[in-house]
Amino acid sequence: MKNGRERLCLPDIEVYKSGQTIKVKASVPYTSLQRDELMRCELFCYRQKGGAVSRPKVCGNHISMAVPQLVIRHRDAETVQIEWEYRGEYEPDFFVTESGEKIYHKQYTVEYKKAGDFKLAAGFDVNGRTVRGDFSKLTQVFLEGYYPVFQDGRTPALIYHQTALEEERTEQRFDCQLFQTEPELPVVSGGISLKKQEGIFVLSTGALTPLSKEEYKGFLKKICDFATPYGFYLLTEAIARMSYQVFDDMPYFFYGYEGNNRICDLRPGSILEVQTELYMPQENPDIDNGAGFATAFREEYDVSFPMDENGKFLEFNSFADGFADAADICGGLEDDNVVFGGGLRDFLVPKARQPFYRIMYPADLPDSSVPDSGYPSDHVILLAADTYGGLLEATESVLLDPSNVNHLNVPVIMFRGRSTMTASVRIVLNGETRKVPVGTTLNKVLQQLGIYCRKSRVPDTLRIYRRSPDGREVPVYKEWKECPLGGLVLAFGDRIEV
Repeated sequence: MKNGRERLCLPDIEVYKSGQTIKVKASVPYTSLQRDELMRCELFCYRQKGGAVSRPKVCGNHISMAVPQLVIRHRDAETVQIEWEYRGEYEPDFFVTESGEKIYHKQYTVEYKKAGDFKLAAGFDVNGRTVRGDFSKLTQVFLEGYYPVFQDGRTPALIYHQTALEEERTEQRFDCQLFQTEPELPVVSGGISLKKQEGIFVLSTGALTPLSKEEYKGFLKKICDFATPYGFYLLTEAIARMSYQVFDDMPYFFYGYEGNNRICDLRPGSILEVQTELYMPQENPDIDNGAGFATAFREEYDVSFPMDENGKFLEFNSFADGFADAADICGGLEDDNVVFGGGLRDFLVPKARQPFYRIMYPADLPDSSVPDSGYPSDHVILLAADTYGGLLEATESVLLDPSNVNHLNVPVIMFRGRSTMTASVRIVLNGETRKVPVGTTLNKVLQQLGIYCRKSRVPDTLRIYRRSPDGREVPVYKEWKECPLGGLVLAFGDRIEV
């Protein structure tokens, strides 16, 4: 004891008691001290405080601390937005970059080309002196996600990058049964390839050129006679989410939508909206134009697989579909291929329960004042088929001659009157689920919020996320390389925050 102080001296640390206060001085960071030195220091503190203290927390020019955990919050073509978490024993007073810049919040924006060298440490004010911990480095700059680009410098397109911006192909693996009878592998159509590696199916698409409709159609024709309905939908969903595609083609790859042929498929995750219009005869012959069609009801049906996912058929109402499994509650109507629909009951007719459906519009809808002809060729119809190949054959037959709809080899569901059908999907907008028709673009949704994008550029505050081919939510990076995102066609499950 000297001048009321009792000292314990070690090579790199000095611990002493002044009055009732234990003080520590260190010439090196606390974390670099040897284990035996720490034990002796702890023992001294323990004895001097009557067993109440375990180890020193403040060591002169250092505080026991952890390194910040850096993550990328967002990125675009030029910048990366970095956020971090800190789980040390003390909350830092600030954070310090390698250049000495102090940051008083947990977010920072850095140029993309410098992001790989970004380092950060926790900083403290100790007795008027600045103390920092060890630096943490951003380990991963690339982020999986969707990147908008200009195809040929003119056409907006979207690329899904899985591992790097330079990857030439994108892959998705399926450790499940996709086929009833396995086709000859590999199956190749243009940039699409399906092969088998060590018992696992591997689907890949090119990441250098956009997928064409011809390549896509060719691939589906090669697998449709072999794939189970469930396997078929797994493959089409993956292709839609992983392929390089121009904005205008997205409705086709996701839903088989072809405006020029007036067709659109119903696939799991979509919604069938039916609006019926029934003909109202003229009640008073003295009044001109008194007769015509009037809206009767509007209904919607969620399209999904049954719970057992056997893929034998799609269902439109799980509640009523369970009853149809237990008993033939909708028998009859088997003499003709046309089911004259009136509502949910007609979707339960045995021949109407199929795994593949396609909405088909006629070339011309009757005028609202003309009585219903009763011919399916004059109506919006729903083709139903047990194979995708059967759906293609029926479509080609009707396009060739609309009157063939009465003689198809697949069932046809038709709602009486001047009725229409719409395929819709659900998205999430600012935390709320919203239903939008197939083909709706990002700009149209923003306009519903009163946001009108100049030159098709989206707001800086916008964030959009889309499910990856394996179902994880990943970002869609906005304004990538000056490609506007406003024309992006939305897919079911998209989440938008603005």
